[in-house]
Amino acid sequence: GRIPAVSSDNMYNITIAENDLSFTMNSAQPFDSSVVVTSAIFFDEGVSKLTIYGSNTSSGARNDINLSNLTSGAEVVIDAVSGTQAGKFDLAGNVQAGVNIILKTNLLRGGWNSSGFSGNLIIDGGTAAAPITIARVSGGGSVTVKSGSYFCSTSRMNMQTRNGVQSLVTVESGARYEAKGGIKFYKGDIYGDLIISGASPDSENVSDALSFYVQNKVVFRAGSTFNFTYTKADKSRPVISGSGIVYSYAAERALAWGQTLQLASGGTLVLNSKNAFATGDKNEQNLFVSAYVYSDTTNHIIGDGKTTGNLKIGVDEATGQAISVEKNTIDNLTLYADSTINLWLNGNELEIVNLLK
Repeated sequence: GRIPAVSSDNMYNITIAENDLSFTMNSAQPFDSSVVVTSAIFFDEGVSKLTIYGSNTSSGARNDINLSNLTSGAEVVIDAVSGTQAGKFDLAGNVQAGVNIILKTNLLRGGWNSSGFSGNLIIDGGTAAAPITIARVSGGGSVTVKSGSYFCSTSRMNMQTRNGVQSLVTVESGARYEAKGGIKFYKGDIYGDLIISGASPDSENVSDALSFYVQNKVVFRAGSTFNFTYTKADKSRPVISGSGIVYSYAAERALAWGQTLQLASGGTLVLNSKNAFATGDKNEQNLFVSAYVYSDTTNHIIGDGKTTGNLKIGVDEATGQAISVEKNTIDNLTLYADSTINLWLNGNELEIVNLLK
């Protein structure tokens, strides 16, 4: 097949006549932090799956693997030889649509920062003490955290639509995902635990500066939890904006937002369970209707503006049909600067304790 262009004389072509391959990689990098050696992975015609096992190499050694040459249908599994230590792999390159990357152990040394990701990243491993950790991926692919797995991204995840591929983030039941840099959703399907513990407040794009931002749709299923721990006063609100919709089927008080949940520029919150989201130091439930804008673009200071938000009670996410839910209570509903909220009760009961303007 194709042969990668390299600047080094150290070139090895390995041919194995099987379509389901596995091999173990020792250190591909000398003990010189200024030198980076990358192994580029190519699949010849007929090869569909490759399992790469990291071996127990010395401290500081790693394998850099470029996966951008893979085409739709290819599957790469990153695993570990029994007894090996973490810190053996760096992934490189923008994975193409239809390519599956399965991470089964926390082998990533410096993380994976891919800005044009279009493939499918599947997290199938990790523990609470040592989650599978990457810097981030962003683009139009999918991220799935399998049941029982633990995943952590340390920089902002920006999962949008790219090249016609619509991104989807799925956290299965019994899985946990911590986004230390925050996350910008296109679509999300949350059955397990989602934790937001950071943001990128100095971004020049206001939506990128936020730690939880919904563009299209995120569904919190029954059994899900959300722990929003990023509490910097002027940048801590989770935001539903534009065509963004959040559906809640979670248990009472299971979705712990930051100071308040914000509906901005037409965003929609659909409550399909009783009092699922809790905010504030008294565990009250707060909703704020406001545009999220920069009041000072030079210093990246975010302010508020007039807008319209939508609140719906009892709308089935799959069918769009009205459903019956228990009474919901909003302790503090704030409309900024004559903003408007549109309500659809669908025969259900909503109590607003304090209406603030």
